Amino acid sequence: MGSHDIDRLRLAWGSYARGDLDAFAEVLAADVRWYGAGDPSAGCQDRQAFLQFIRQAHADGVEIELLDLRPVGEKLLAVLQRRHPPAWGEPPQPHGELISMRDGQVSAMVFYPTVAEALEAGSS
Repeated sequence: MGSHDIDRLRLAWGSYARGDLDAFAEVLAADVRWYGAGDPSAGCQDRQAFLQFIRQAHADGVEIELLDLRPVGEKLLAVLQRRHPPAWGEPPQPHGELISMRDGQVSAMVFYPTVAEALEAGSS
């Protein structure tokens, strides 16, 4: 994983933050998988499902901010902060996602409830 992948993902998250989900989608492999740790059969199993999910979340007022992006072992760790409408209560603490890259595109994103859990998984 090189600095090119990190730069490309930072630009993609910037696009996401501006609401340009199509530009964000350009870094996703067609067969990208996005799921919670320990349950790879759940979540989104391709780009279309992923985009449908994030478009709906965006429409519901959910925002995701990239706080940090760095290599951890063979993957990249994204530290993300979710924000949602005030009626939903307090926003959660930042969480971690381990990102796998293939040919300059995201092939998998694995969600961990905490940054510490993502770091531990990425280091092992």
